[in-house]
Amino acid sequence: MKPVSEDELAGVDFPISIVPPADALSLAGRLTPALYRAARKTVFIDFNAIDPQTTKKVAQIVQETGALVESAPPPRQTVPRPEKAEIKSHSCDRRPSHRGRMAVPRGRGDCL
Repeated sequence: MKPVSEDELAGVDFPISIVPPADALSLAGRLTPALYRAARKTVFIDFNAIDPQTTKKVAQIVQETGALVESAPPPRQTVPRPEKAEIKSHSCDRRPSHRGRMAVPRGRGDCL
């Protein structure tokens, strides 16, 4: 990566922000003059590791310029895995295949 001038930044279609969390808001503020001057609608990509409230603040700052904002999705919640007893009690006949994956007999696809 290399530093670019504000004029060069105004010509970018997809600026990507990846900075330390403490710098996310100030960077959004520093980019607004260039985003206002952009000849085309810009899509600001926010990949900062910041909390949801800060993500909303960054989006508000950037959207005021007319730019679109895309952020990294929030972390997924962990879904508990079913216990072995729950799997065995399922009505489908599931047998391990030769590669360790679960195989379902033909005609039983509705059990997937």
